[in-house]
Amino acid sequence: MAVEFVKDRKWQDEDFTPYIGRLGNEKLLPLPNVEDLDPLQFLNNLAAIGHMLQAKWGYARLPVEARNQWTQFFLSNDGSGYAVTYGGERRIEDKSYATPIVRHFAICKHKVIDGPGANHNRGWHPGHCELCGMDTSYDSGD
Repeated sequence: MAVEFVKDRKWQDEDFTPYIGRLGNEKLLPLPNVEDLDPLQFLNNLAAIGHMLQAKWGYARLPVEARNQWTQFFLSNDGSGYAVTYGGERRIEDKSYATPIVRHFAICKHKVIDGPGANHNRGWHPGHCELCGMDTSYDSGD
């Protein structure tokens, strides 16, 4: 699904609606731009930036089985997030361990274009995503 360009886009809850469903929603889309993550890597990320993520429960479309599965989402305001689904399994030294399925996903894989006056050496990073229009500006200061 292509992302529409909207100048100064701000990602909202409704932007995630096609991917996060309620019981009986058979028209869920698979999570976009998915990368499988090691559950321990996710825990480290959650400990570091969890305060900036919005937790939400819902169903996600599992890509392999093409079915919806109850999932805990951790959503970011940049149109990305994490999906944690019960049901995985890991084998370590021939022993089986129950492991959640953890995925990082993004509605848009941002391609940042520098804005006027960008001075990366001084910490000024104005810009926007050329695909979706989200303002990616930040000032890391002198």
